[in-house]
Amino acid sequence: MTVNGAPVRSLHGRSKDGPACRAPGCEAEREALSHVLGSCHKGNLLRNARHNKIRPMIAEVLRGKDGLEVEVPCIAENGSSRRVDIIIIDRGKSQAWIVDLTVRYEGGEQQATEVDNEKKRIYEPCVRDLKGKYRMEEYEVEVIGLYILSELTPYGMDKKTSCLLLMSGLLSYEETVLMLSLPKVERPLKIPFDLDVISDSDIWDWFRFTRENIPRLREALDIPESVILENRSGFDGTEILCILSGRLSYPSRYTTLSLIYCRSKPELSMAFSWIVGHVDATFGHLLMSLDLCWLTAKDIALFCRAVRRKGAPLRDIWCFIDGTFRPCCRPKEDQRTIYSGHYRLHGLKFQSVMAANGLVVNLDGPWPGRRHDSGMLAESGLIKLLTTKMNEIGTIYRIYGDPAYPISEYLEGPFRNGALALSDEQKDFNVAMAGVRIAVEWGFGEVVQQFAFLDFEKNMKVLLQPVGSLYTVGTLLTNCRVRLGHGGKVSDFFGIAPPSLEQYLKNRLD
Repeated sequence: MTVNGAPVRSLHGRSKDGPACRAPGCEAEREALSHVLGSCHKGNLLRNARHNKIRPMIAEVLRGKDGLEVEVPCIAENGSSRRVDIIIIDRGKSQAWIVDLTVRYEGGEQQATEVDNEKKRIYEPCVRDLKGKYRMEEYEVEVIGLYILSELTPYGMDKKTSCLLLMSGLLSYEETVLMLSLPKVERPLKIPFDLDVISDSDIWDWFRFTRENIPRLREALDIPESVILENRSGFDGTEILCILSGRLSYPSRYTTLSLIYCRSKPELSMAFSWIVGHVDATFGHLLMSLDLCWLTAKDIALFCRAVRRKGAPLRDIWCFIDGTFRPCCRPKEDQRTIYSGHYRLHGLKFQSVMAANGLVVNLDGPWPGRRHDSGMLAESGLIKLLTTKMNEIGTIYRIYGDPAYPISEYLEGPFRNGALALSDEQKDFNVAMAGVRIAVEWGFGEVVQQFAFLDFEKNMKVLLQPVGSLYTVGTLLTNCRVRLGHGGKVSDFFGIAPPSLEQYLKNRLD
C-alpha cells in the first residue's frame, strides 16, 4: 500500500501553541490542515519551487524532438494571457504537444485524469494563437496535463501520467522508461541504530568510549531505555547517548551524522538538544558544589600528599584553579560584551578547579570573554564554598592559582615581580609549583581534545544554542571518561585513582 502522507508537526503549520499560521508572509488566522496542505502561502512557494525544478528535467528528456520551446507565452480566445510550460513540435509528423505541469498533493485515484482534463480546458483555447506563432496551421495539436506528486519521496511522475504520454505518442517506450527513472530524493531508511554492527575502532573514534562502557554510561546518566521527543520521534537510550558523544566528538554536520544514525537532520537536532538538557539539568550540580562523597578530609589529605610527592614546596595544596577562554562566533548583538581585548576574539570564559585525581571539582561559567580571572573568582562564590568545606573538615587546605588570583586564606599563588627582583629561592618555588599547576591546563586540553566540537568557534553561536551547557556537558563527559580509564593524564601523573563512575554521578558511596 502506498500512502502519500507527511508528518503534520514537521510542516510549516500546525502550531500547537496558537491557531495562527506560522509561515512567513501568510496571514491566515486559522492553521487548519486544509490550509496547510492547500492554500498556505508557504505551501504554494514549495510547490512552485518543485515545479521549477522538475520542468527542466522533463525538458531535458524531450530534448531529442525536432522542436522544443519552454515557458511560451500565449493568448486564449477570450483574450486572457497564459504561459505554457513546454511545447514539443514534430515537423515530420505535423504534430505538436502542449505540456503543462501541475504539482499537487494526492487527492485520489483520478487525480492524474482530473489534472489532464483541467489543463485541456485551460490551454485548448490557446491552440489557435500558438499555431499562428509557430506556423503550425495544419498541425494536429494535443494538450497534455502532467500531474506531479508533491510528496517528498520520488521526483518521478505518476505512472498513469507516464502511460498517458506513451499512449499519446509523445514519448517512445524508451523515453517513458527514462521519464519514470528521473533522479529520486528519498528519505533514509528507518534502520534501527545498532551498536553491534559498528567496529570497536569506529566506536572509539566516533563516540570516545569503548563498546562495553557505553551501556554502563547510559545507565549511570539516568537515560531511559526509550526516549520519546516532543515531535513523537522515538529513540533508544543508547542511540541518543551516542548522538550526544558523536556530535561533541568532532564538528560534523548533521548531514554527515544522518548517515550514521539513519535519522533526519531535524530528528538529530531535537535529540541532541534533549540529551544536552537532560545531562546538564540532572548532573550539572556536580560541578557547582564541593559537597561531594569522594571529597572527604581523608581524600583531600591524600591529594596534598600526591602534590607534595611531585615536588611542590607547599604541603597543603590539594587542587588547582584557572580560567579558560573558549572562542565563539561573533554574535549580531552585544558584541562588545563577549569580546576579549587580550585574545582579540569573541568568546566566553569558564573557571575550573582541577583535583589531583583528574576530575574537575568545580566549573563556573559561562562568563563574558572580557572578564578577568580574579573577577570570576570574586563573583563565583568559590571562596564561600571553600570556607564551608574547610570548616566542615576542621583543617585548612588551599588551592593554587596563577598570578592573576589574589592570595587569601584558601588560595595560594606564585611570588610576583615587584620593586625588588625575585630571589633564587622564590624563583625555584615558582618553577616547582608551575610543574604541578600544569595539571589544570591538561584538564582544559582534555575536554577540547576529546570533544573537538567545543573548540569549533564557527559553530559556537551564543544566541542560537546553549554554548555554556555544551561546555558543561563536555566537562562532565570528560570526568566520566577519566573514571572509566580513558585519558586520565592528571590522575596518572599524581598516581591517584578517581572514584567509580556510579559514585561520581550518584554522589554517594556504595
